Amino acid sequence: MSAWDSLWHLPLPEQEPVLKRMLDALMPGGVCLFTMGGLDAPQEKVDSAMGPRMYYSTLGIPGMLGVLSDAGCRCRHLEYDQYPEPHLYVIAQKP
Repeated sequence: MSAWDSLWHLPLPEQEPVLKRMLDALMPGGVCLFTMGGLDAPQEKVDSAMGPRMYYSTLGIPGMLGVLSDAGCRCRHLEYDQYPEPHLYVIAQKP
């Protein structure tokens, strides 16, 4: 399952339930690849860096890792792939 550059456009209160539903849908051994804002704390912002005004939010890395843990998943990889931008991709797996 994948969610590339999409979850962060959800309103912040919706991110945790949506991510949890995605992770809960994984079969044992299943993998989920997704991106998020790689910040230390939850945050929301609106900017027009790519033209139209866009909304972004993130649970923050500790919050996202908590959701993974609560869903019984393991973080297999976490990387800033557009450094110095805080664009983080995550590979999670359900054991």
